[in-house]
Amino acid sequence: MRIIKSECELDMLRRAFAIAEIAVQKVIEAIKPGMTELQVVGLAQQAIYENGAEYEGMPQYVLSGRKTTYAISRPTYKVIEKGELVQLNLSVRVGGYSSGVGRPVYMGKMPAEVKDLVSFGLEAHIKTME
Repeated sequence: MRIIKSECELDMLRRAFAIAEIAVQKVIEAIKPGMTELQVVGLAQQAIYENGAEYEGMPQYVLSGRKTTYAISRPTYKVIEKGELVQLNLSVRVGGYSSGVGRPVYMGKMPAEVKDLVSFGLEAHIKTME
């Protein structure tokens, strides 16, 4: 893959990102305690295909509870519970180009301590991009 992209390639990446953002929003609107991680993956898949994705950019990751701390994991039939953090990592492919979006979602009102940790993680991520 080339470092310098053509305008057409950039357009495909932008479209893939836009679809991934739509999928994240649809999941956030629908996710609730009592659903399994794989049910949430199904919501994400429905959203990406309804909005023009040709395929997943990579497997969709929906991890909850303790699994959000694992470097490598996969979604399962684990039931998402109230008071848990859920990590969404959704990826979309358009025209052979993939873009992904990751978001933490808290099931309920996020405690200040958790909010601080999520903010710290976001700040660290932004610094790595500089």
